[in-house]
Amino acid sequence: MFEMNSAEGGAPKPNSSRGPRGSFAALGISAHREDLERLREIFSRMNWKLREARSRHEAGIVLCSHRMPVIICDRHLPDGHWTDIMSLVAPLVEPPWVIVMSDEVDRCSTSEVINMGGYGILRKPLNETEAIQVLVAAHRSWQIIWRGGGICEASAA
Repeated sequence: MFEMNSAEGGAPKPNSSRGPRGSFAALGISAHREDLERLREIFSRMNWKLREARSRHEAGIVLCSHRMPVIICDRHLPDGHWTDIMSLVAPLVEPPWVIVMSDEVDRCSTSEVINMGGYGILRKPLNETEAIQVLVAAHRSWQIIWRGGGICEASAA
């Protein structure tokens, strides 16, 4: 899916014939300018679409008009917490996976995110390779669940 690019310190680059280049959209939610800038860098390099919100309220507005398979959300928001985003997406017909960004990542916080129905947690500042791997896996998982494109169809053939 990815080729390693040694000139970029081993960071993956999209393989245009097999990678998710251009076919991925997500919502990034953070009040921290540097977090959104880092997401923009990663998404731009992969030719992915990033929608942005700086609060739970802004995220709600975006989600009213755009279906998102993945949300990358800061642990703390100006008007809430990542769990408020979970509550916001729960009633959606095809709820997105929520990935939490946090300065503190340990077994307890990872378990909390997963037990609350989130996809996972990423340490800030975001490592490009790790972020891409988690985002791609979350997107594929969402597609399998909501689009039927994967394991069940392959086993039925």
